[in-house]
Amino acid sequence: MVYLTRGKENNTEALDRLYKEHANPLRGMFNASMCGSPDVEDVIQDVFTRLSTMEDLAEKFPKGKKGVRSFLFAMANNLIIDMVRATRVRVKYVQNQMGEQELVEGVIPLESKVEAEYELELIKASLLSMNEQWRDAFILNRFKHFSYREVAEVMGVSVKAVEKYISKALLVIKGDLKAGKAGAGL
Repeated sequence: MVYLTRGKENNTEALDRLYKEHANPLRGMFNASMCGSPDVEDVIQDVFTRLSTMEDLAEKFPKGKKGVRSFLFAMANNLIIDMVRATRVRVKYVQNQMGEQELVEGVIPLESKVEAEYELELIKASLLSMNEQWRDAFILNRFKHFSYREVAEVMGVSVKAVEKYISKALLVIKGDLKAGKAGAGL
């Protein structure tokens, strides 16, 4: 039997089951790669919206749970690429309308902007390299504004474990920032 449909399951039922089984793994992957961006929920919604327009889901997907998950991740990744492209087009349009010089001058001193971008890259690298549970807890709490209790419910752990994860994540980020600034001479 094909993994996607079970028995007499119709497209709506299959879609509901797919969402229940794969939305959280998608959310976790994209929270990490997009650093907790609010666009993560939009991407997940777009994936399942596009799936809902497909006629016969069972024929579109590869067989097996791993194949379905890979397909969903690839679909979501393509949506993110489209979002990045669209953002670049909008930025270019604004730059052309305002003039690049006006956009940079007077808003933020260039040195501060470069330093802030460097720190942001250090934080992103730190998040991507740390333990997955620490990262997920940190992102849910700091970027999604979940309480410790909400993070514990989502992750299926105790509140005490969430406290430990976030504390360890903060220590890793602080250490990576300090090492990165020292290495860059900032």
